[in-house]
Amino acid sequence: LPRTEWWEIAKTFRWNLFLPGGPWCNREHELWTLGCATIGFTYPRHPLRVPLIPNVHYVATIPPDGTDYTGRPKSPKYAAQAILDRYRTVRDNSQLAVSVAAQAQDRMRTGMDPTALMWTVLSECWSI
Repeated sequence: LPRTEWWEIAKTFRWNLFLPGGPWCNREHELWTLGCATIGFTYPRHPLRVPLIPNVHYVATIPPDGTDYTGRPKSPKYAAQAILDRYRTVRDNSQLAVSVAAQAQDRMRTGMDPTALMWTVLSECWSI
């Protein structure tokens, strides 16, 4: 699908799944900006160092056997089952979906603002 159509369809679901696709493939950021609730594997860190809190900004699942350096599960079969199990515990919780989506969207609007990010990067560079 073209991106715009994909975004329109994604907004119609209570939960959207995101999976690691590599270091620069992050569809969840688009989903958060749109105000969509997401479920995915716990981020070990965020590259821009803007706090990303599991079960606040997204519903988190920890892959049973851990992940590799790109965030991909080491045991995909068990990780898929963990995602499915976690989804089953939250799928009907519309209050949680609304809360997670709102907090993720707020994070994207405030902490991920280009001006705020610029100051964070510059501050870190000056303190080196």
